[in-house]
Amino acid sequence: MTQIPDLLTLLKSGAHFGHRLSRRHPKMEPYIFTAKSGFHLINLEKTQEKLEEALAFVKKLVANGGTILFLGTKKQASPIIARYAKECGMPYVTERWLGGTFTNFGEISRTVKRFSDLKRKKATGQLEKYTKKERLDFDKEIEKMEKMVGGMIKNEIPKKLAEEIWGWFEPFARYGFNRSHAACYAMIAYRT
Repeated sequence: MTQIPDLLTLLKSGAHFGHRLSRRHPKMEPYIFTAKSGFHLINLEKTQEKLEEALAFVKKLVANGGTILFLGTKKQASPIIARYAKECGMPYVTERWLGGTFTNFGEISRTVKRFSDLKRKKATGQLEKYTKKERLDFDKEIEKMEKMVGGMIKNEIPKKLAEEIWGWFEPFARYGFNRSHAACYAMIAYRT
């Protein structure tokens, strides 16, 4: 059974450190405990409550056969995110979030197909017919794509998920929202 960390564990892990005072967002006010030395200190009791809500949501989603996209691009978080996503068999992004991953899913899926095709050709030796320079170019392309979509190909983002999010996106786009705002509202609507 998964347990939420107690207050002392959260404190020792540094979960109470927030952003600088100048980067404060007004909606974070209920979650800020105090300010000290130019930084906000986050209320760990509220953090525990929100962790419990998030855990309940994830349990419900996974129980219904849903997919969770693990996302962590900070250097400290990347190896941890990748390890646990692989354990769960879920897609992950640890290098850089590609713009349009949900809103331009056709292009991303073409990139994923190209990446898997190049890896397959390299493994079967079909790239040996090319010159040394061309093979090096293919290797560089494979390496670059591994960083961009490697976590998504190993545990591919289901097309169903992208189609569901796109279904939420279209009504907002019809009301005249630009693409980025409509995508944000669609993600929020999808989550609720």
